Formats: sequence, structure tokens, C-alpha cells
Amino acid sequence: MRPRGLRPGFLILAFLLALALLAAPAARAAAPVNVARGNLALRGHDPVAYFEEGKPVRGRAEHVFSWMGAAWRFASAKNRELLRADPGRCAPQYGGYCA
Repeated sequence: MRPRGLRPGFLILAFLLALALLAAPAARAAAPVNVARGNLALRGHDPVAYFEEGKPVRGRAEHVFSWMGAAWRFASAKNRELLRADPGRCAPQYGGYCA
């Protein structure tokens, strides 16, 4: 009589799943902000302009603010200061990653 318990196929599958989870490096975890070349958030677009003007506006290199490990560009110093004062208000949710 065969002892009752887990089937060999299930044990192999569980082992392979555990091995895959252990092999996935922690370095693959997403950065806090989705960035493009040059460490630019939103590919250089002004996050405040989406709310103020209702459309995407390219930011300018002279109006930059470093936040959450990324460089955020703004169309104006005023927009930069709005984000600096309250980053959660105008910054994209989930760091700009698709939710």
C-alpha cells in the first residue's frame, strides 16, 4: 500500500517554483521613479503642466528639481516651486509606472 501524502509531481513543481523565486535577483525591483535617458522623470515633461495647462509641456533644463532619485524638469520656475512645495500633489502616481 502506498503512503498517503503529496504526489511526486507536486513536489517537483514546488521545488522548481521555489528555485525560480530564489533565483530572481532583488536588483530587478523597480526604481522608485520611472526614468528615461539622463535620469529624467517623465522624459523631461513638466508634471505640473498636466494639471495647470491640461496638456504635456516639455520642461526646460534650467528649471530642474531632484526628487526621489530622478531629475524633474519644468517649463517655469513657478511650476518647479509648486512641485517642490507639495510633491504628492502633482507628481505621477506609482512613480510614473503603469499601474
